[in-house]
Amino acid sequence: MSMKKIFLHLSLTIFIFIIFSSCQKEMCIRPAENTPVIERDINIPMDFDNWVLYGENDNAFLDPAPNVFERIGDNLKFWGQAYRRGSRLSTRKTFYLKDKTLFMKWKANTANKYSNLNIALYYRRDAPGAANTERLDLTNFSGFSIYNGSDVALPDTWYFTKVKFADSSFVSVTALGDYDSNGGTVVETISKFGFALGGWISFLNGDAYAGQASYAHVAECKIKKN
Repeated sequence: MSMKKIFLHLSLTIFIFIIFSSCQKEMCIRPAENTPVIERDINIPMDFDNWVLYGENDNAFLDPAPNVFERIGDNLKFWGQAYRRGSRLSTRKTFYLKDKTLFMKWKANTANKYSNLNIALYYRRDAPGAANTERLDLTNFSGFSIYNGSDVALPDTWYFTKVKFADSSFVSVTALGDYDSNGGTVVETISKFGFALGGWISFLNGDAYAGQASYAHVAECKIKKN
């Protein structure tokens, strides 16, 4: 092999290695494909153009329909599907939240039976509800009863969650009445480290023991730069 060919082969190998290494490093913190970096504050409208509903019973996305997925006033309301089969509201787009703060206003009613009520970042939008490795829970709430140290959410009561993200970590504060920074009464604070911060912003009414009798509302979702 000539020196010219050896040089070209070596150059190509180094180029591929650099690209692969960069992608690997990027994927560690941005697992969701085509996740845009947010350069400005965003208020995600609560409408069907910006949100989709995933059903745990069908393992499929559900069309808007009465008592399934509705827009009511300024918020989106969505119901469980069947016994221990809930649903998940997710943004249509992915978001990369490093050095950002997420604000969400939500409430739920689980009909006096257990449900997993959590804001989460999903790394795969069509992941099954119980796929814990496919998501990062940003809160630790449940309906009606405690599970794994969860905080029980009062039925039909608005909660205000603020999640401040840093470099592969976050601190989440949920309050009643308003966001904690606006004087709300703090009811839960959690923090986690070493997690990917890119994905689909979601609200989960999962493992819904009351099925279609359970429901949740999300009325606000904003992202601001720290």
